[in-house]
Amino acid sequence: MKHSTFIRECVDLVRQSGILLIMFFFVCVSILMPQHGYFKDVFCACVLLFVGFRWKIDKTSGWLLVFSFTFAMMSYIKGTYGGTTELISYIIAPLAFYRFGLFVAERNRSEGIFVTFFIITILLLGINIYIQTYLDMRSGYIVSIERRLGTDGNEIMLTATLLGSIVSLGFVGLSYFISSKSPFTSLKAWLFLWLSVASFFTVAHLVNRTGIVVLLLSVAAVVLYRIKGNAGKVVLALLAVVGVGYFLLSGDTFTNDILDAYTTREDDSEESALSGGGRFYRWIDAIGNLFTHPFGWTAKYAYVHNLWFDVARVAGAIPFFALLLATIKGNSYALKLFRIKGHTFIALIVALNVCFFFTCFVEPIMEGVSTYVYLYFMLWGFQKRYYELLQNDRIERLL
Repeated sequence: MKHSTFIRECVDLVRQSGILLIMFFFVCVSILMPQHGYFKDVFCACVLLFVGFRWKIDKTSGWLLVFSFTFAMMSYIKGTYGGTTELISYIIAPLAFYRFGLFVAERNRSEGIFVTFFIITILLLGINIYIQTYLDMRSGYIVSIERRLGTDGNEIMLTATLLGSIVSLGFVGLSYFISSKSPFTSLKAWLFLWLSVASFFTVAHLVNRTGIVVLLLSVAAVVLYRIKGNAGKVVLALLAVVGVGYFLLSGDTFTNDILDAYTTREDDSEESALSGGGRFYRWIDAIGNLFTHPFGWTAKYAYVHNLWFDVARVAGAIPFFALLLATIKGNSYALKLFRIKGHTFIALIVALNVCFFFTCFVEPIMEGVSTYVYLYFMLWGFQKRYYELLQNDRIERLL
């Protein structure tokens, strides 16, 4: 792909999506800033005002509305919300992000532009984290034993778990690269690959286990998707990845530092990785509490480390089941797309779904970086409208 084609698609994306897209990009790039909540609330209000009523309330929208209002109400009653802006987000963001996903698919109708949209989105979400990781490593901190970014009082305040969750979206780039029809001549494939490399160095620097699992699962999901298409190319790409990995891990001081840090973390942890870092026991406990404490409970640990169970812990059974039903309906279109073989862009959608779902399944993401959850809702809306347009042959296919 020529650079001019990519630039033209960027221009088309902005022209067709307008000011809402610019506001969305501000939300993404400000995810670590104190002003992020204000940007997010203004963006959500504009989405609902300008495009919120273009589509009827479908089942996913309905369950998201039930979830948002009940979760906000119980958070307000219990005083667990993080401020007025966060409470407003609980109410309006789930539906707004879902509708924005519908809007992006409807207005652009080109897989090439869609890929450009996701490249920019993932880059803006992680750019500040990537830069700080580079600065830390350049200062000699190959791995952060304290599992944080920044030094001398300039630390990024989010935990390594949440920082790793944000940048783990970049791992879909490797999946796109190995599923692309001409990866070595595609600018987008190379951009995605570099995002994956930056994400790998970040999660390794933070000694984040979840990010490594996300990388493996997203690649495995794309292999399963593509295996009926061009299996030979996928196998060769995986062999190349394994070969590069073996070369990197064969005695270099840099990679030995990373491996030693992961080994040390495993040895020092109270719970091993095989037990999900103690998550399995928390999930079992949460299932019992869900029925004995239908309005939420106070756990002996801070988080259950699962989006749905943490929602139940904070707000009770009603928002839990509403979010669960919205998840089932929202992901149903991912399954429908998975059955359509041979699409490079659908391989990207598959990887995104795996990344979002697994991260939400094992991390306390709603109370840590709620915007990450709202982006998952956006993906539900996007893939729903994309599937409908694809079925009606109203999408410009990616060559």
